[in-house]
Amino acid sequence: PCGQIQQLMGLIRLAAWLLFLFFSPHSLVWAQNLPAAQNYVSDFAQVIDSQSESDLNQKLSALESQTGVQVAVVTVAGLEDMSVEEYAEKLFQKWGIGKKGEDNGLLLLVSPSDREVRFEVGYGLEPVITDGRAGEIIRNQLIPQFKQNNYQQGIIDAVGQISKFVSTPVTPSTPPSLPSLADFVGFLITGGVVSFYLFSFFIPIIVYFTSF
Repeated sequence: PCGQIQQLMGLIRLAAWLLFLFFSPHSLVWAQNLPAAQNYVSDFAQVIDSQSESDLNQKLSALESQTGVQVAVVTVAGLEDMSVEEYAEKLFQKWGIGKKGEDNGLLLLVSPSDREVRFEVGYGLEPVITDGRAGEIIRNQLIPQFKQNNYQQGIIDAVGQISKFVSTPVTPSTPPSLPSLADFVGFLITGGVVSFYLFSFFIPIIVYFTSF
């Protein structure tokens, strides 16, 4: 009985600790500081002019209508003491980017003050926006413009490249087919016939020269 009581007390202490972690002020601050979505583009850092933001929203709306893929572009003034990976993951989950059951959402997060950029991609979209393609967009479209403090153009270029990748269907690579039994038998027969004619040709010549 004493052992069971100790186990019960241990479980109670563990549950209390988990509740403390979950409802701790630090966790609540994180949840409160995560902003609510404004549109496909949420420019909290104010690096995109109103006309470009409107054009991007229209383009991403059309992209969702055509492909079903939801793309969110977010700029923030700061990461709230979180890493860019953690911030992007929490924001992706809070906003529920992507269609339910398909998990085909994409978040492009930019924090100019932290000089950080991050792609968060749903599992259903990973075959299209691979790590390699995300890195390619960061290197070729985002960083060159960001180095010139032209965050707006970098984001416009990145959205254009994302749209190209998403709009192009991925063709699965077909594994090489194994030779059939008929092909194998045909190969043996062909090899046998060729070998027979070669021996028939060379053997008389060899016998002729060796006779000397």
